[in-house]
Amino acid sequence: MTAIKLNHGVLVICILCLLITVNLVNGFSKDSTCGGTHGCWGDCDGGCSFLLTWMSSGSGVNFKMKASLSTNADQWAGFGISTSASMKLHCILLNTSLPLFPQENNNFACTQIYMTSFILTFDASVSVTSCLMTSSGASFNPENSYNAASGNTNSVVSSPLNGLTATGATYADNILTCELSRTNTNSDAEVFDLTTDYYILFAKGTLSGGTKNQHTFTDKTAVLVSFQATQDLAGGVAIIKPFTSILIMLSVSQIVLFSM
Repeated sequence: MTAIKLNHGVLVICILCLLITVNLVNGFSKDSTCGGTHGCWGDCDGGCSFLLTWMSSGSGVNFKMKASLSTNADQWAGFGISTSASMKLHCILLNTSLPLFPQENNNFACTQIYMTSFILTFDASVSVTSCLMTSSGASFNPENSYNAASGNTNSVVSSPLNGLTATGATYADNILTCELSRTNTNSDAEVFDLTTDYYILFAKGTLSGGTKNQHTFTDKTAVLVSFQATQDLAGGVAIIKPFTSILIMLSVSQIVLFSM
């Protein structure tokens, strides 16, 4: 009788490769205008799970956010801007008595397997623009909000629609697409001037009663970004293409056939 013996470490690697492939399949294509008429940033090495594009309109900036969402439940996606490149990672654990492994160089991956969520904060304040999806993907509302320096609490500004105009939003094939315009300047100091260069944070999460919960996904640019330019930024998370992941699985698989 012939049996197959599979090294457990190899099995884990194969499963991870398959998950990466599934992530790509469930993503979407990068916008063809990136680097031409529009600036853009996203995790689009082969396929995107999020993408932010922008184009200066003179007195303001036209933005389009796209994000992969697993369901049409009430959710939000948004981007934050800050002059600070330094971010701190705080993990939320199922069991708070379990210590986290050290996080070096302000990286963005909690290594504790018991983590259920995390909060990412800047050392400086953050101006946030979000798109809130409710009513099973039938209703969309833009919103400006603010994170104070070194804090992890997001607060809606006093006039959340001031200088902000929604131009269209859809939810189809598990992809949220939200387009809006934001003026370069605003009477509210917590809604930052868009003629300054910033580091960008992208985040998404769930809603409760129309209010944003803590984000469950986040990424940030490695460089300062100008919304008056049309930079094409690749994003911070590399995605392995399906064919590449198959080659990896074939190369690391050490299946030993033996007779019983």
